[in-house]
Amino acid sequence: MAPPFERLKEVVIEAPAVAAEETPALRRTRQLQRQSTAGQVELASAQAALKDQERAHKMYQEVFHHASRWVVEKKADLFAFWEQCDSSPPKGFITKREWEDGMKAVVGESMNWKTIGKVLRVKDTLTKDVDYHAFLGRFRVTVVGGPAGGQRWAEELLGRFYGRLLALKGDAGSLEELEGFLGGEDGQVSTTDALQAFRWVLGNYITEDQSKSLLRTLAAHALPDPSPVGRPLGVFEFLSRLDICFQQQASLNSKGSEKRLEKATPWARSVLARLGRLLWMEDAEGSPKAASTRMLQVFRFFDKDGDGLLQREEFSQAVKQLLAEYKEDLPEMLKAESASDERINELVDLVDISGDGMVNYLEFLHAFQPVDRTPGRGLRCDLMEQICTIIWRNKASLLQAFKFVEEAECEASAKPMTGRVSKENLRRTLKSLNASLEASQGVGVHGAPLTSDQIDILVDHAVFDANNTLDYEAFLDSFQIVDMGSTRESQITAMKEPEGSAGSAREARETSADRRSSSGSRSPQRMA
Repeated sequence: MAPPFERLKEVVIEAPAVAAEETPALRRTRQLQRQSTAGQVELASAQAALKDQERAHKMYQEVFHHASRWVVEKKADLFAFWEQCDSSPPKGFITKREWEDGMKAVVGESMNWKTIGKVLRVKDTLTKDVDYHAFLGRFRVTVVGGPAGGQRWAEELLGRFYGRLLALKGDAGSLEELEGFLGGEDGQVSTTDALQAFRWVLGNYITEDQSKSLLRTLAAHALPDPSPVGRPLGVFEFLSRLDICFQQQASLNSKGSEKRLEKATPWARSVLARLGRLLWMEDAEGSPKAASTRMLQVFRFFDKDGDGLLQREEFSQAVKQLLAEYKEDLPEMLKAESASDERINELVDLVDISGDGMVNYLEFLHAFQPVDRTPGRGLRCDLMEQICTIIWRNKASLLQAFKFVEEAECEASAKPMTGRVSKENLRRTLKSLNASLEASQGVGVHGAPLTSDQIDILVDHAVFDANNTLDYEAFLDSFQIVDMGSTRESQITAMKEPEGSAGSAREARETSADRRSSSGSRSPQRMA
């Protein structure tokens, strides 16, 4: 291989010798010399390129490290700023300049936000706008391994359940069949209906208590809406909550339909994101019930033959009409004229998860429903995010509380400390932290940061040993910031603990130790 042009001067290049004076031995010597010097230059070039890559990777990681902390700590303030930019009417997207202005105003002006935005790839590849909802949902505190996650069993089961529903083919996935399977005769999904549906798809081993835990998890995916535990849900509100849960779980493990979107063209991804955002933002309240009703109305409007399914031509007309209706709110490259037959066919193939050539309601809902539906009052992200962020910010306090509880138990039973806490004491400690945080809020701020259901969800997800105890240091260490990716194209990447924040349990333990020392009816055949 030839070295870079600017390095050619280092290569030994000699004029050809006179043929009469050149012997085979001399010719071989010169050939080896040229090969040796060219190889050295090539090696030096490769080493320099590797160093450049290492420097770039280090800078990239440094930006991610700090950006994760900024977004987690300032998420509500950033949303409030960008919401003011996104108006008349709101679309869910802002310009790159508005993104930079928000970061400067909320985080600070000392950083080069233009460069950081490039590193983080915040712009849409086609429209060049910024989906600020997706950006704010990118860095989250969640459970990474350890006993706190319990392998996120509830979400896994709900995701598996919804995945089976998404794979239904033909009439089995029609509106009529879904209502009959999930809602029985009254169209409402009661706790009993949910248990029967879960058992039919997931197996008879699901207990009634586990079914209620699944419903608690389902409720948290749409906070701050009331919990569905103890009250029936409409079939389509139930499905709307399920889809949010399914998409969140898919973004964590990069499986299922997330992989499909990685191969989609920028036009297809932009159309789904833009139309989905606009459809959902038409509802001022942003509630699952109202928004799912809106999506159902849109689906039924385009289902011309009333069979509960969108044929390929019906779906094509739906996309073209929606692009035309929202033309004032869409970038030029997403106008109705851009929807060629080739692009529409790609879109149908992308949305048609079951592969039967039609689009059923679940596929329609899944394609156009944003994961991070955000009403004006605040953010709705991953069900565990609010819970996990509270734990992450209060690791040191929780570690001190766990040690205090364990010390009291060990003194009473005359047993040595093992760094473990019982399930009931985990629940009590979390409730005590919740009450303390509520009491420390400013004047005029009411309500605890966590609900009873959220605390129950966290306990549901934790893994206890045979003695019903939990390693609380490992529990706290498993709460970390993760990068969900700027779009659905990226893999999840665990981030380091931000400086000056919660830190690890070990660091928290050392800090607290220092402080102490210084201070002293159904159709089963359709499901086949």
